Amino acid sequence: MSECPIFESQPNPIKIGIVEDDPSTRYFLVKIIERETSVDLAGCWPNAESCLKEAQFENLDALLVDLQLPGMDGIELIRKVKRKAPRISCIILTASHSSEDIHAALKLGASGYITKDSSPSELVFALTNIATGGVSLSRRVAGKLIDDYFLNKSGDQAGKKFVNNLTEREKQILTKLSAGIHSKDIALEMELSYETIRAHLKRAYQKMNVNSQQEALRKFKELDK
Repeated sequence: MSECPIFESQPNPIKIGIVEDDPSTRYFLVKIIERETSVDLAGCWPNAESCLKEAQFENLDALLVDLQLPGMDGIELIRKVKRKAPRISCIILTASHSSEDIHAALKLGASGYITKDSSPSELVFALTNIATGGVSLSRRVAGKLIDDYFLNKSGDQAGKKFVNNLTEREKQILTKLSAGIHSKDIALEMELSYETIRAHLKRAYQKMNVNSQQEALRKFKELDK
């Protein structure tokens, strides 16, 4: 059963569910919601599995989800909730400021990304804003997304400028990576050492102004059309 009580409903409150494995954080969140007349706690769970099993999704307006959960993580939980009940707004509450985590959550349809260093007033504002159709990000996350946007813009320009400077071998390796072939298998196919493949990729990344294979492949696919 749910580890939190179902509180008496307020007139037209926003019905919130919490999925958080840390007991002290869960208690803190319950106390914040309990004080607010505009939000109503509909239940809380220590992991994704219990939420999916026990939650009455037809009675939820929003779900506050920790990203790092034991077992199924928060990203996978959001994916399943969105399939089951698309109307529910999902808000990530996490300690992570990772760009990868932020983008992954928002791409899945999360309506908010709030970090655990946010103030109680920020959290309440996020919940009420999301329930009325808005999107809420903590200040640090919003700043991170703005920084990422401008870095990607400059990176795209650099990529367009330098993609033509890729050698045929660098393009060949990136093409094989794009097809899902592992670097070690590429080395065998091309009769080169694994370290040689890595050296080619390092030079390609520098030319394209990227820092990871994922980013390099994304830009290569976009620019090599």
